[in-house]
Amino acid sequence: MNIPRYKRLEIEWKHFAVGDATCERCGNTGESLRMVIEELRREFAPAGVKINLTETLLDKDRIAESNEIRMNGMLIEDLLAAGVVSTDCPSCGTLAGESTCCRAIEIGDKRYEDIPPELIRKAAYLALGVSVSRTTTSAVEPTKKELVIEWQHVGADISSTCERCAATGTSLNRVLKDLKPYFEQKNIHVQVKETVLPPEKLPDSNRILINGKALEDYLAHAQVKQTPCCSCACMVGQDSVECRAIETPDGLFEALPSDLIRQIIVKASEELK
Repeated sequence: MNIPRYKRLEIEWKHFAVGDATCERCGNTGESLRMVIEELRREFAPAGVKINLTETLLDKDRIAESNEIRMNGMLIEDLLAAGVVSTDCPSCGTLAGESTCCRAIEIGDKRYEDIPPELIRKAAYLALGVSVSRTTTSAVEPTKKELVIEWQHVGADISSTCERCAATGTSLNRVLKDLKPYFEQKNIHVQVKETVLPPEKLPDSNRILINGKALEDYLAHAQVKQTPCCSCACMVGQDSVECRAIETPDGLFEALPSDLIRQIIVKASEELK
């Protein structure tokens, strides 16, 4: 067992919240943080280490501090020799009622908007003064594979976009949840972006990009079609508008189904170097 120099680990996690809701990246960070804390408690219980988590909820005026983690008073980015940047966060914008940015960290050429378990664990080891063996060090290095999934749509969020976009967003969220064990096994860090489009970019609505490549480009013989969308027409206040759909040899998909999204995400993941 690794022997910690210190017998106490005080962790503070700050995040923006409105009621019981927080943004997606903070929610993912919180999930990873709680999982790692439980693992560390089991690992260091024989050494008598006490680990406490304090969750500090922030209002809109302190959103720049959202997704900040301190361990024994030290910022996680200082422990990891990482940089800090602010990136656009549509999820925070939905909660705040205005466009806003949220906190992210950078290590080398990797950017982490939500903090993955391996970085949290490594920072905790350093905060505890653990003497880490070469084997353990390699196990907690940052992930080498990055999968960025961007969903573009009109409307403020999944509950106030057009019907086909909402169905696509629901399917995407379900698939990502189901694939979590797969991503962990493959050592893949997934970053999800939700981009809200202005009405003039309606033809791009309902598009999913995976590492910058449109979902339909992973499919043979797929074409983008524009088909009438009454739901979008109501949103933009016009009598008739068209919204994006994908046509494949298997049929025309206005809302992208879970099976298709899962197939393409797995295919893109297998292509990662």
